Amino acid sequence: MTQAESRPYPTARSVTNLTFLAVLSPAVGLMVEIVLAWRFGASGVVDAFRVATLLLVFGNQFFLNQVLLHIIVPLFSQYRAKGLQQEGWRLAFSLAVIFGAISLTFFFWVWSNPDALVGLLAPGLSGAGKTAALQLVHYFSVALILMVWSGVIGGILQVFRIFWVPLASQTLTNLLVIAAIFTVGREWGSGALALGVLLGSFAMFALHLYLLLFRVARDTDIRWLECLRLGPWDGVIRALRLAMPLVVMIFVTQWFLIVINRTLSEMSSGTITEYGYAFKLSYLAYFLPLSFATVLFPPSPMRTPTMIPLNSQG
Repeated sequence: MTQAESRPYPTARSVTNLTFLAVLSPAVGLMVEIVLAWRFGASGVVDAFRVATLLLVFGNQFFLNQVLLHIIVPLFSQYRAKGLQQEGWRLAFSLAVIFGAISLTFFFWVWSNPDALVGLLAPGLSGAGKTAALQLVHYFSVALILMVWSGVIGGILQVFRIFWVPLASQTLTNLLVIAAIFTVGREWGSGALALGVLLGSFAMFALHLYLLLFRVARDTDIRWLECLRLGPWDGVIRALRLAMPLVVMIFVTQWFLIVINRTLSEMSSGTITEYGYAFKLSYLAYFLPLSFATVLFPPSPMRTPTMIPLNSQG
């Protein structure tokens, strides 16, 4: 009898936990909006935050919700089914290195030329709003690197049927953003938002790493030194091929966010903020249906829990 089977009512406990997190996660996300409005109102600081948060939206799609998850879970599962679990570990860590290198390159580009990125996302920003946006994109680019490793580990966790981590991570990140606004929001301004997001990203990575080391790796025969070798190359090439249509899909379906922000940035200061607040109100219409759908149709190897991205507009 496995450890999960030895516990009483494992399915009921799992459903209860998912139900709680499925309701709590979007609720805390909406609370972020309330705290933002309370502390900063409709201002250039929140305009900058909306613009810089587009990095997190795309990061979530690439590394946490779509690309990495949908290629790691099926390929890792196939290697496990063939009795080649070590190869699955190598593949996952190889993808972490490859996508990590891409995100690190993006990080250096942002830090060397933030004006180009802000000009692409919101060319109309000026004054304090543009200054805050330049600061935020610097620090949010750090979060992308942590998202890569959290996404890879999250895919491995789902292979081992640990599904609650994305919802818990999103909740934890939002809570830390709220805490940063309450504690240093008045003094630091946009710096408090950068602090909250960075703390949330580190906390998310720490949670994933803890579960990997103490809930998964200790019960397997993984050889860590072996994972340092890139490969297997046939699996890596297959994974990159699977990733290509997902990457194209994300750019096609999420490009409207950039278009909207570019257009609104040409208007008066606070317009992007007002649109963001109004857009978030639309979540109230399907808040409960969305939450219960997460529980009634639990995650599968090709599907992740649906959640409201941190302060996204889409």
